[in-house]
Amino acid sequence: MARHTTQRLIDTHLHVLQPSRWHYHWLESGSPLDRDVMLSDLETMFAAEGVYSGVLIEATNTPDEIDYLLDISAASPLQPGVIGWLPVDHPDSQRHIAKLARNPRFKGIRLNGSPIDIAPLKPALNAVEAHGLVVDLLIQPGHLPAAAQLISTHPGISFVLNHMGGADLSQLAPHIWRDQLRPLADLPNVVGKISSFVSLLVNHGTSALRVLVESACDLFGSERLMFGSNVPFGLDQMTYTDIVSSFNEAVKAMPATVQEDILAGTASRIYQLPLPTGTPS
Repeated sequence: MARHTTQRLIDTHLHVLQPSRWHYHWLESGSPLDRDVMLSDLETMFAAEGVYSGVLIEATNTPDEIDYLLDISAASPLQPGVIGWLPVDHPDSQRHIAKLARNPRFKGIRLNGSPIDIAPLKPALNAVEAHGLVVDLLIQPGHLPAAAQLISTHPGISFVLNHMGGADLSQLAPHIWRDQLRPLADLPNVVGKISSFVSLLVNHGTSALRVLVESACDLFGSERLMFGSNVPFGLDQMTYTDIVSSFNEAVKAMPATVQEDILAGTASRIYQLPLPTGTPS
């Protein structure tokens, strides 16, 4: 039975999967994720865990998915923001971004892979900045130096490091990934998203997650950190209740203001989502 909580939370990394409708280039046939998982399937769990808002993250690498996610957002009690995928090096990307920005639920774009070639991305990123949008980054540790170079050329954009920059948190000693992330943490417009940590919990328990959160706070400060579950990824190993409960356990010894930042405040500010009534701004 779900544990009800008074903690208010913004889940900044939610996926909707519908293989019956979309092709997912990364999805293996017969895997636990090879099934339709809609936002409505999870809303009872969100309510039980104090999740009052969130962010839907693209999963298909196709711009057609954006309107689909915006429609899902409009129908959901969460009213989540949407981060979509666009071919940002396309000559028409600026116009497409400007059109999407008219919808207040559209919060920005996600760059996947290695953002090495800065010049082709510049027009799209200029449009992102002009419309006050966000860039989520899905990259691997080997791409971090190139990402830092890209980010430094656009100080007016908030860049969100999905899954803490792709570090293998279950294998690497904390000092190694801290060293990897430090150049990005030194850039004030970079925000760390603590997400995709289920394998860390399964292999090493809540104490390891606590070390991760504390180390991330040392690097970024709580005002540049946010929580993301990455569901439905990981739900074959843990329930959503366990994911949220473990994260709350990992941060419970931290000052209240730090907890408020990581659980809702940073996400509210970066993605321009409302704070719940009674939550300090």
